[in-house]
Amino acid sequence: MTATLNDTIKFTDITIHTLSELVDEPELDEKLLLKPPYRFVFDIVMTIIKKTGFIRDIFSSDELDSGKPFVCRALPD
Repeated sequence: MTATLNDTIKFTDITIHTLSELVDEPELDEKLLLKPPYRFVFDIVMTIIKKTGFIRDIFSSDELDSGKPFVCRALPD
């Protein structure tokens, strides 16, 4: 099944509506949500961690440092 333009717009609208209550920065832009760069995703995750504490314990201090390269690893069970 191929996503239509309406599905994409609906997805971004729902995402912006949901995250806007938590995320002030970066601005939740439809274009960035459709093809998000690493730093955009990183900033959203960091804002959610700072405001809620959610998923704080699954990242090491190196992973929370935006200046260090990100290396994928398996999540703990």
